[in-house]
Amino acid sequence: MLAHYGFNATDVIEVLNAVVAEFERRQGVRWNTLSKVLRGSNVRQMARLYYRHVPGLTGSAEEMLNGMPKGITRQQFMGMLMAHYDLRLAETATFKPAEVAALANRHEELVTSLLRTLSLAPGALVEMQPEFLFLGNPVWERPAIDLGDAFFIPMPQAAFSHVHRLMDRLTADAGLRGFNTKRGRAATRRNRAAILPTPHHLLERKPFVLRSIAVAPAAQIKHVLR
Repeated sequence: MLAHYGFNATDVIEVLNAVVAEFERRQGVRWNTLSKVLRGSNVRQMARLYYRHVPGLTGSAEEMLNGMPKGITRQQFMGMLMAHYDLRLAETATFKPAEVAALANRHEELVTSLLRTLSLAPGALVEMQPEFLFLGNPVWERPAIDLGDAFFIPMPQAAFSHVHRLMDRLTADAGLRGFNTKRGRAATRRNRAAILPTPHHLLERKPFVLRSIAVAPAAQIKHVLR
């Protein structure tokens, strides 16, 4: 796998894990900010809190209020603010290779190559029939969208929901035996004790690595853990 792509299975898991952790951190910041805004007891207070806590806004709280319909209630204004703040959701799910590389402790070139391998181009699925996606959705194997200098990953957790399918595609494209095969599972059962003598210790250290290699052939597990 390393010879074919320039990265191995551990790199895949560590990079995706870093993306998930950063995505969750950003979502936490987002909801913390929103909770501060929604503490306002009336429309005017919420507008002022919105401009105080949300960076990069143009205009002022007074200008926002002047543009609101007369008699708008606190609940209505709350919904308007949440919808306006949702316009920034794309930023939450957009990742530059340099920032992911720093989080995953990997080279930027490796991260770029890895994420590009797990990406679809914008419009790549325009010809797909939606009713077919229930049985075989391409985003299960390619959860990112390549934007050129960044990657849009709206549901990074999905990569781990379909990690066996994803890794099976990567290994097959590299000319290796797939992870999720009957032969691979049998080899793993025969060799697990020798290869993973302290599974609990490794599980605490690299839970996602173990999750991804649980059905891998023994030779591949040794390669992943190096």
